Amino acid sequence: MKILFVDCVAYKAYNYATPKKEGLGGSESTVMRIAHGLSQRNHEVFHYNRIDSARTQIEYSYGIGHLGANTPYPTPDVVIHIRCYTDPASWKARFPNAKHLIWYHDFPSQWITPADSDIDGVCVSHSHKINLERYMATVPGFIKRPIRVIYNPVVSYPVRHAKIPGRLGFFSSPERGLDRCYELYSMAKKIRPHLSFAYSNPGYFADGTLPDDAINMGQMAHPQVCEEISKCEVLFYPLARVVEAFGIVYGEANAMGTPVLACDLGAVREVLGNGNTILPTDASEEQIITALFEMMDKKPLVKADARFAIENVIDQWEYLLSQ
Repeated sequence: MKILFVDCVAYKAYNYATPKKEGLGGSESTVMRIAHGLSQRNHEVFHYNRIDSARTQIEYSYGIGHLGANTPYPTPDVVIHIRCYTDPASWKARFPNAKHLIWYHDFPSQWITPADSDIDGVCVSHSHKINLERYMATVPGFIKRPIRVIYNPVVSYPVRHAKIPGRLGFFSSPERGLDRCYELYSMAKKIRPHLSFAYSNPGYFADGTLPDDAINMGQMAHPQVCEEISKCEVLFYPLARVVEAFGIVYGEANAMGTPVLACDLGAVREVLGNGNTILPTDASEEQIITALFEMMDKKPLVKADARFAIENVIDQWEYLLSQ
């Protein structure tokens, strides 16, 4: 089967090796993991990235053929549109005999249009699907089409480090709520002065102004991010305003043995199992800090979730594409 992934909203050029060498967002990393996994099962896999529009020939890397706007295109059996605003109508006209899917990675936005409604979709959690369908129902002229759910794969590493006492971590783009997390950390630090706050930005947006005592690790390759997560006592995400479609960093934290404190928004309850702390979105500052200290004192054990294992996720993609 010939499979074409189309990414018209990428913020940088990337391939399968990129996350192992430098910072890369979770959605882009996931695309490459799925593309590579399918290529290892004897599918011909191609990837178009708008940043590579000047590319004039197919360049192969780790089993994936990377395309540009001026590259001679193979005729795909399946076209997978990354996110919901990649102009799927023009690609559908270009490859009318292919099966087209929109792989939604974000929560509903103004970018969804009735033109998308004749294409089946894939969401990354059941919460994501429910919220997306609820939003679609408000878009005039939108025709409901089947939406499947396939979780994102979670990749971890065997390296484990001793926990740094008092270390909290935030390993996401700053607009996810860094300011609020740091504010709560600062309150907690007044009670337990040994606390520290580690932060790494995958690079979607600039850091902005960071507090003096934040340990800013900059953009890091995925193995290094996971190593730093493993050193944290708690991954600290008390976000009451940011809804995650999946929240891959939560799964990575558990896979690296680090529990997560988060608010009950989006897919948090789907992704996080026993040993984590899930608070109501209206939790007070006092409740959040109390819950944090309880986690640090009890040191709960967490582990990887088999639902997110790469081979299990590839199985689901193969099944969907074969239908």
